[in-house]
Amino acid sequence: MKILIVEDEYNAREGLADLITKTSPEHTVCGKAANGQEGYDMAVKYRPDLAFVDIELPKMNGLEMIEKLRQTPEMKSGMPAFVILSGYAEFRYAQQAIQYGVQDYLLKPISYEKLKSVIRNLAKLNELKNMQSTDSTIKRDMILSSILQNDAVFSREALKNLDAAQQPGNRYLLTLYYGKNSSIEGLTKAVIQFCQYYDFPDYYISIMKDDRLLPLLITTDKQFAEIEKILNYNFIYSVFKAGFRDCTVTLIQIESSSELCGMKDRIKTLSSWALSLGNEKVISPELVESMHPDNSALPRQFDLEALYAIKNNDAGELKKINRQFVDFFKTRRYTPSRIIRTCTSYAFSILVCYQELNVNAYDRIQDFRVFDILKNCCTADDMVDCLNNIADMYAACENENCQEYSLTVRKIINYIAASYSSDISLEQIAGKTGITPDYLSHLFTKEVGISFSAYIKKYRIGVAKKMMLDSGCKIREIGEKTGYGDPKYFSKVFREVTGLSPREYIRMRHP
Repeated sequence: MKILIVEDEYNAREGLADLITKTSPEHTVCGKAANGQEGYDMAVKYRPDLAFVDIELPKMNGLEMIEKLRQTPEMKSGMPAFVILSGYAEFRYAQQAIQYGVQDYLLKPISYEKLKSVIRNLAKLNELKNMQSTDSTIKRDMILSSILQNDAVFSREALKNLDAAQQPGNRYLLTLYYGKNSSIEGLTKAVIQFCQYYDFPDYYISIMKDDRLLPLLITTDKQFAEIEKILNYNFIYSVFKAGFRDCTVTLIQIESSSELCGMKDRIKTLSSWALSLGNEKVISPELVESMHPDNSALPRQFDLEALYAIKNNDAGELKKINRQFVDFFKTRRYTPSRIIRTCTSYAFSILVCYQELNVNAYDRIQDFRVFDILKNCCTADDMVDCLNNIADMYAACENENCQEYSLTVRKIINYIAASYSSDISLEQIAGKTGITPDYLSHLFTKEVGISFSAYIKKYRIGVAKKMMLDSGCKIREIGEKTGYGDPKYFSKVFREVTGLSPREYIRMRHP
């Protein structure tokens, strides 16, 4: 796709061009204009597929430039998609831009994600306009997914295609939310076979991989009750039999095509009822409305059992409790939102315990974005996978030398691993644990076999040895990074632990 940039500020113009190159290297910036007249001339000359146009331009403002292009005869068959750029969040600009047929409106400064989204959506539109093949499967896939995601102008164009092609009859949106390990090809094949078997010639199928959704729009003379019966007694059975037992099937009757716009979120919300209802029956809005949510109190024993397993360093037991915790919801009729809130609270309790045991592990697990993932879970397996991933990440972060020690000693060892570069004292740790320094020292020496101070020396020098092999740091810098601000004292401790000076060790390893 060829892209034209019309922007009078040099830095903004070059910055946008650079951002386009980084976000969408498959597309080409064919021209960069500094005023409206120059932008008009480049548009006529290069015939871009997409033009980013600032509103406030010298010689001719952006909207005037667009209007002039629309009145230019040679541009009638090759008008680009326009995206307006402006630092002014004023409705009158947006309103006027819509009148000129502008596809999108971006406020400065432009974010990376927004720019990427705009280019992706308009590339789809360009592909649809240029599509000359008769491959209806590809075209229909683009149409349905774009409408459901409400992809800007593409969804409007897709709706036109949909309304023009659809036959009279009852319309149903059947959607499969599939497991992360499912074969999309196999699942798609099963859905197409279903359409062929029940003689649904007029259907649109799509694959929305990012959301793990496979929506199917069918038009038929069959009534809702009959379609629901077919799905419950035939379709779900055949899908499960084919090996896709982690699929959730939802069904929504559609009165008009416009209802489909932006329906993705509604589909995911409906799919999330599988957390409570399971996935062995089709889930419809009518079924959900007939539910009487259970408002009984949730048990706390799962939290207590999970914390006990963590403190005993038993990841296998924690995973077993995770499964029991999630399966408990199947015995009740809690709403999905309540299940997710409860699961989030459960995960938070686990994270607090991890933070107490190992700061390094807690920080790394936070990067996993636990709560965002839980919020978007639609099945019990999704939820269990997320909780088990937390357990696996903690196990990977736990210091390998402290797996068999008591909870108190594990805390000390993990604290040393997190804080070895700063001053560490037994008194500091004792203050954090509420245990006297003398008893802490006795317990540590008894379990580890060496004193607290000896362990710190050994640990720090172990880190220093790795840094000497893996980095280009100077000896002084390595000493500072491992908690020894005095180079002479660092060398003394290094020789005490290894029998060599730092320089001798480096020469031996790098002759």
